Amino acid sequence: MSSIPRDQFGPKELGFRAVILSWIEPRRRWIVRATVIFALFTFLSIISALLSLNKILYAVALAAAPLAFAVALLLQAHLELAPIAILFAGGFIPFSLPTGTDSRLVIALVLAIMVMGLWLLRMAVIEHRFSLKPSAVNLPFLGFSAITLLSLIWSNIFRDPSVYVPGKFIVIQVAQAMVMIVSPGITLLIANFIDKKRQLQWLVKVMLAIGFLGLITEFTPLNLPVNTGGLTAAWVVALSIGLSLYERNLHRGWRAALLAIGLLWIVWGFVLHMSWLAGWLPGFVALAVITFFRSRRMFFVTVLILGLYVFINKSYINQDLQAESITSGDTRLAAWEFNWSITSQHLLLGTGPAGYVVYYMTYAPNQAMATHSNYLDILSETGLLGTIFFLWMFAALAWRGIKTYWRLRKRGDFYEALAIASLGGLAGCIVMMGFGDWLIPFAYTQTIAGFSYTIYSWIFIGALMALDQMLREGKIPAVKSGIS
Repeated sequence: MSSIPRDQFGPKELGFRAVILSWIEPRRRWIVRATVIFALFTFLSIISALLSLNKILYAVALAAAPLAFAVALLLQAHLELAPIAILFAGGFIPFSLPTGTDSRLVIALVLAIMVMGLWLLRMAVIEHRFSLKPSAVNLPFLGFSAITLLSLIWSNIFRDPSVYVPGKFIVIQVAQAMVMIVSPGITLLIANFIDKKRQLQWLVKVMLAIGFLGLITEFTPLNLPVNTGGLTAAWVVALSIGLSLYERNLHRGWRAALLAIGLLWIVWGFVLHMSWLAGWLPGFVALAVITFFRSRRMFFVTVLILGLYVFINKSYINQDLQAESITSGDTRLAAWEFNWSITSQHLLLGTGPAGYVVYYMTYAPNQAMATHSNYLDILSETGLLGTIFFLWMFAALAWRGIKTYWRLRKRGDFYEALAIASLGGLAGCIVMMGFGDWLIPFAYTQTIAGFSYTIYSWIFIGALMALDQMLREGKIPAVKSGIS
């Protein structure tokens, strides 16, 4: 115990302090034990009281608090582990928390929000400065985040006075804004903290495990707790095919297993679920990128095989695509047209996160349809300013991704394989954002619970940015030829 200068105390205070310390010192161990036992007893008593009042959710939340605190301490010290934990939670933890609305808070989103908060706290308290590794993505991300928050405030102040707003709508808006900021924020986190090969390998292993167990769920009667929503198939195809074609030192057995996983997901999407565009189109875009850079001959052979399959099964495919056009294509065009009638009146900053819904329900409740397009959602929610930063962000991601792959090409190792797989997946994402909310889930369609699988895309786009940073910092020997 540190000493205290005597001149701070009079004789009476020194005497009293000495008596107290002389009594506490020999009993210190027992006092600590008694305090711990009392705290534990109080903690369990509160939980028991909540259970007796049938407040089960509050009891579970309180019981999980110590674990959450321990996880927070671990992640604060090792933020490079956070993306792996978030990916695992999204893929394998089906639990969620209520928000007081129809949308639930999935564990992956809870972790992501906590991690982003810890990162900001770390910069404020420990580093005493806001700092990011230099990247072309930083400015558009910060601009998009700022416009999202500004749009949230602006839309509530200047909303049309005749619009009816439900009581809990602000909760939905705040949740939507958090998802819009946290999603690309995780990409930025990965670029700033993941700088080792084994960390990237763990991300790939978890994603491939999701893909493998997902195949068991899809092709067998077993119903495993694995999340294969959204663009899962596209990322599994990109990673499995990319690794099998580009990593030369891969064991023959693993190469065959990866090819089998990728091909089975292609069959699942293109053959068994043709009518669901997101089940196969982004995977095909990724496959096109991967095979084109691997070999022009392989690319054309792949296109030829797909063309033959389409020709042989053209009647079945036409039937499926016509059904898709009737149920989705025509309604999408109508939804986009109606959305523009609202958005055109709020072009600068939009209607706010999830904001156009209240305009729909007020002015045309019988015509209200989701846009099923991330591009139109962003335009409607954040206006032209937010859309400019959003498109700038993806242009920067694509450009840095191309440059990263170009510097890693012809290495024939894990780095090149991950770079081309992530670049192919990014291309698939850019295409599919036009046909659904597959990167930022919309609160009234997938709900924010869709974050549990939309985060897959942001994590592996982040892996591509991590490779870019590792090249800049000399942690991967760079290929001198090509784009510098």
